[in-house]
Amino acid sequence: MEHYTKKLQVSVADEKLFKSILNIPLWWSEMFEGAANQPGDRFTVRFGASVHKTSIVEEIIPNRKIAWNVVDSFVDIPELNDKTEWTGTKIIWEVLPKETGCELKFSHIGLTPEVECYTICENGWNNFLQSLIAYTTTGTGMPYKEFEQ
Repeated sequence: MEHYTKKLQVSVADEKLFKSILNIPLWWSEMFEGAANQPGDRFTVRFGASVHKTSIVEEIIPNRKIAWNVVDSFVDIPELNDKTEWTGTKIIWEVLPKETGCELKFSHIGLTPEVECYTICENGWNNFLQSLIAYTTTGTGMPYKEFEQ
């Protein structure tokens, strides 16, 4: 199966990119609860009242790899019949130093073209990966922000 995978070249040191990934509220969603800094940590990201994803940090190899297991999810959008497709998937971040900067290899294991949310989630990851790169290189990401009603 082809899991969603993306490789990006980033013009910063591997340590800076690694630390940026851990600053989830600054590039993914400001609606962040919990911790994601060491194995066993549990965190939830929310995108409004009807979408959340909860993960447990499975592995951290400083400046090289982060792995999260998604243990709970609910994506309540009309396009989806299965609103819990993220549950049981794994998100892996691999950072490889290069001569100029580093390479990020991002994989969402379980997010395959056969999954109902694939296109929606692929577009979402593409946007948030760009937010991560912007945050890493400029200090300003484009995370999801909760708007007051």
